[in-house]
Amino acid sequence: MPVIFLSAHGDIELAVDAVRKGAKTFLEKPPKPDKLLSSIEEAVQAHVELLRAVADLATLEQTWNTLTAAEQQVAGLVAKGLTNSVIASVLGVSENTIRAHRSMVNQKLDTENAVEVSDFIHEMEKLQQISET
Repeated sequence: MPVIFLSAHGDIELAVDAVRKGAKTFLEKPPKPDKLLSSIEEAVQAHVELLRAVADLATLEQTWNTLTAAEQQVAGLVAKGLTNSVIASVLGVSENTIRAHRSMVNQKLDTENAVEVSDFIHEMEKLQQISET
């Protein structure tokens, strides 16, 4: 839940400490009504966005977890733009194995190419960062 810190005896150190510990803002009492209202609106909007990011992340992670460990590894290398032959060499398997893994990755992630696989992974990483804040 978002926190708006109100204090009648605030100082800079207290304000900085409150924000570092998660308060969305620090207001001195009595707050100006328009400032309080806008702070509440901003805090609620930020919380809604966080909840949406957490829900989106759960969906992406659920989809990602349908991949086997080998498919996840191949997806990561595909997302870096490596070719089948390079991936096969890196992993010590045949190109046919890589083609099979790529096919399953595209099927399970509902992607069509390396760019979409990369976008999927980057979106998941971005949402993980957002949800950790």
